[in-house]
Amino acid sequence: MTVREKIQAVLEAAGGVTAFVPTNRIRVPGSWQNLARPYIIHFAAAVDPTHTHGGLAQGKGWSYQVSVFADSYSTGDTIARAVVTALDGVHADSPLTEGVMCMWEPGTWYVGSEGSGVDGSGPPIEHFAVEFQVFEGLA
Repeated sequence: MTVREKIQAVLEAAGGVTAFVPTNRIRVPGSWQNLARPYIIHFAAAVDPTHTHGGLAQGKGWSYQVSVFADSYSTGDTIARAVVTALDGVHADSPLTEGVMCMWEPGTWYVGSEGSGVDGSGPPIEHFAVEFQVFEGLA
């Protein structure tokens, strides 16, 4: 399984997340523009390979973002908090993640509100960006 598949599995298994966002609306980047809100898009924003002092590859680290899109601030905030609860502190020995660890990286939270629709005149979409450091050891 790839890291994004492992993150997907954790988010789909988290009752606090799926109580608001059906699993078919938790996605990686792709064709998601017409999804009903709320929905989640998650992706690795950057990769950082780690090495021993001798130069041997030891694992990989990612700056990972989980974006929550909702119709209201309250709903988006609740879902973003559920995402943190689901992913923060996930350890390598978890059966869902098989060697992947996640740590919440406090910082950006509420990105803002934008109008929906092609011309931006539709109802606002609230956007929350929750960032994590994700590490995967080499087998």
